[in-house]
This record gives sequence, C-alpha cells and structure tokens, in this order.
Amino acid sequence: MCGRFSLATPVEILGAEYGFANRPALPPRYNITPTQDVAAVRVEGGRRCLVMLRWGLVPAGAADPKIGSRMINARAETLLTKAAFCEPFLKRRCLVLADGYYEWEGPARQPYRFVHRDGGTLAFAALWQYWRGPGGTGSDAPLQSVTIITVPAGTVLPPPGEAGRGWRAPTHDRMPAILGRDAVDRWLDPGTAVSLLQADLTPASGLLTAMAVSSFVNATAHEGIACLAAAPQQGSLL
Repeated sequence: MCGRFSLATPVEILGAEYGFANRPALPPRYNITPTQDVAAVRVEGGRRCLVMLRWGLVPAGAADPKIGSRMINARAETLLTKAAFCEPFLKRRCLVLADGYYEWEGPARQPYRFVHRDGGTLAFAALWQYWRGPGGTGSDAPLQSVTIITVPAGTVLPPPGEAGRGWRAPTHDRMPAILGRDAVDRWLDPGTAVSLLQADLTPASGLLTAMAVSSFVNATAHEGIACLAAAPQQGSLL
C-alpha cells in the first residue's frame, strides 16, 4: 500500500514538469498522512491545474465521509469491478505528486523511504470524487477526495554507494502506480482507451531506490526535514 509520503519540491518546479499554470501556496511537507489534503493535478476546462484534495476517497453515495480513511488506496486490478472506483477511473483521473514515500518493515516497524533513483519527482496514478452528503443534496461545497492506485511491488535499487555492501531491499507486496511522462499524458486525457490506461498501471521496476530512515517519521504528528534523517549506520540520500 501507500500510506505516507512527502512533497517538498517547489511548486514552480512541479508546474514546469507537469504542465499546470496556477501556483497555489504549497509549503514543503515531509510526512503527509491519510485524511490530510494532498497536491493533485487534474484537467479542468481543458487545462491542467493543481488542486488540493482530501486523501481517502469518499464515494459519491457514502452516508459518512469517515469511510474515506479506509479508501486511501485502490488496487489497479479491481478498478472496474469496485463500485467506488469504477466511475472515477473512467471519468475522474488525476495525479498525486510526491518526491518520496514511506513503508514499514518487520516486527520493529523499521521505516524506509522510497525515492526516484535520479532524485526526481513521482506522479502517482490517482482517482478523485465529489461527495455532497447523504443523498447528494448537501448545500455546502462538495468534499473532493482522492485515492492513490497501487500495483504489485517492483524491483528496488540500492542507494548510491550501497551496492555490494550488504544492502538489502525492503520487501513489500504493493507500491503506488508511478506514471512516466507519456503515461501521465494518457492518464489525464479523458479520451484515452481503458485498455491503454490499464496497460500503464504496472510496477515501476528499477525506478526507485530505498533507504532506512529514522523512526521520527513514525508519528503522524511529526513534520519537517527530520523525517528524512537516515537510520543509524544506514547511510543517507540527503
């Protein structure tokens, strides 16, 4: 799964890379958690824009928005068979932007940070939805929420300088669906055929590297660059 990530890349860099023109305030975040607002790119009026969406998809017909906390991820294999995800997959695709994500391993719950092997940003395939309250008749502005799609985990490379020094890749069953440049264009294009969309939802083998980080990141209340600190005697990507 993908349950925690970071985004500290300046919005100007993100805009140039992902093609949105608006520049909302986007403070650096090093420990983004479910139910918080996350930066997402979607198409509005034929143009890409950056919006903030609550992480944890709330289906349009849900009785209580709290269900979103259990829908932070959507498995790529069942997007067309799960009622909550089918319509968003066909009509409301977006990207969630990140520059790293965290997973925990073993009884000690050792945190690992996964990043692009070249230090670049990551575009997670995602779906968004409106929710207007029971019956869809709420008078307030609708809640807009998002879920990150996951795929089977791919191969992870050792951090720079760690190859051949006993480094062991952390083991996980799933990873976020990470889209390359061409796949980003297809994902955001409302006219892309479903078969092409599904073909892009594959493991990103060889794209990521991982390092053990300090347990400081374990607490959801912790923020700041200290979340990226390497675990003792593990080296660093910083």
